[in-house]
Amino acid sequence: MPSVNSGKSNRIMIVAIAAMLAVWLTVMFYRNEIRARWWLHRLTNLAATHSDPQVRRQAVRGLGVRGELAALRRIVRGDDPVAACAAVEALASIGSDQAVEILIAQIRRRDAGGADPALAVRVQAIESLGELQAAAAVEALIECLDDPTLFEGRTAAERSAAGAIGALHPEYTVDWPGPRTVAEHAAQALERITGRPWPTS
Repeated sequence: MPSVNSGKSNRIMIVAIAAMLAVWLTVMFYRNEIRARWWLHRLTNLAATHSDPQVRRQAVRGLGVRGELAALRRIVRGDDPVAACAAVEALASIGSDQAVEILIAQIRRRDAGGADPALAVRVQAIESLGELQAAAAVEALIECLDDPTLFEGRTAAERSAAGAIGALHPEYTVDWPGPRTVAEHAAQALERITGRPWPTS
């Protein structure tokens, strides 16, 4: 005749097995979501902390592929210009109304003296809105027409073109345009959107 303790042990074992089975089934059912959350966490942390700029760019592009607008919004407003510019490109590749709104908010940011790293991000956002032919950005771009801040860097399109030319024809020397103001970049974007030239002040 089985003892009372033996019956109690069996019940505890059955409950434990049932609990483990329930946990396993839950993990299996939500495994894709759990995996996605883990990768989102990894990508977001790599955009914020990795020492290699190329790794940060690729991580941010991964967020763009996943359409993670909230994470891209945080990164585009962050202090890392490499990750922020990559976030602008990722938002442009998404191209949704919400992504365009984030880009418009970025070009409306004004930084005293133009020395802030956000200048490169603003110019990239201006170029991206022009490439998207985002009619919703016209008003914000017009506001940029009186911004004389000089941008001496290269935009993503120029860097991409330089990389392609260098790979195909390393002997070619490209005569790139000189430094341009935020106003000039805005006028170029407006011309792409509206189909007519825009004067700068």
